[in-house]
Amino acid sequence: MAIRDAKSMGSIADLLLNYVSTASVHDTNYEIALGMIQNYSRLYKKSCEEVAEICFVSKASVSRFCKFIGYTNYKEFQEALSFNYEMGSQYTKNFKTMLKTDKQQAMESYRDALVSNIYSTLSEEMLVQTEEIAEILYESENIAYFSHQFLWDIGRFFQSKMMLMNKYVKQFMYYGAQLECASNLSPRDVVVICSVQGTYPYRYNVIWNEIVSRACKIIVITQNVESSYWNQADYIISCGKTSVNDTGKYSALMVMDMLLIHYMSKYCNGKTDED
Repeated sequence: MAIRDAKSMGSIADLLLNYVSTASVHDTNYEIALGMIQNYSRLYKKSCEEVAEICFVSKASVSRFCKFIGYTNYKEFQEALSFNYEMGSQYTKNFKTMLKTDKQQAMESYRDALVSNIYSTLSEEMLVQTEEIAEILYESENIAYFSHQFLWDIGRFFQSKMMLMNKYVKQFMYYGAQLECASNLSPRDVVVICSVQGTYPYRYNVIWNEIVSRACKIIVITQNVESSYWNQADYIISCGKTSVNDTGKYSALMVMDMLLIHYMSKYCNGKTDED
């Protein structure tokens, strides 16, 4: 089955890595994905014929693989490679300079940003919110987690821990699958959106509008708590004040961990405080 609609929700590297890591059959598609990963830094320069040669397959096989992962053809796939996510782009110029001139000071400034986020996140309001949200999650018919790029890992953590407590959380990497999930929501369901900078609703406006139209409960984890998009949310949990040098992801993870701890304390093994 093809992965429908390849609209970018992260780098193509993420897509290929996810496929290789989860493929149960090491067939031609697997070998092409693996070959692309092993030559990823040069992939955007390669023609379809050159990729076929690298992967020891035919040009037609490469074209079929591109369609399989949601692109119309190899040209469209190659164009998508132009949306490059570089490691260095996540860090400020000042921080990268400091890493070269005074590594200890750089690490201390990084630590201070993390600690500041933790203190601003662990508030009395947040603890009250997570207590209430735990109950909403428990009573829900379905839970779905929506995010993009590097915050998928937080969703996977949430999904895994909730499964240990016998509650399945839906999470999908691809645009088409997320849109389909949103279109199947009901008022009995709960959506958790993790978007540190608050960009998810306008990046993926069609999915966001679909979620809102389903009248489900919406829980948002973000630093951009003032966004007008969140007027449609039932709960907005702040995950710190700064995401400089990519530090916001840690406070978002902490919020999720606090939510899981509250859920565990009240509902683990299907028992409540009143049982």
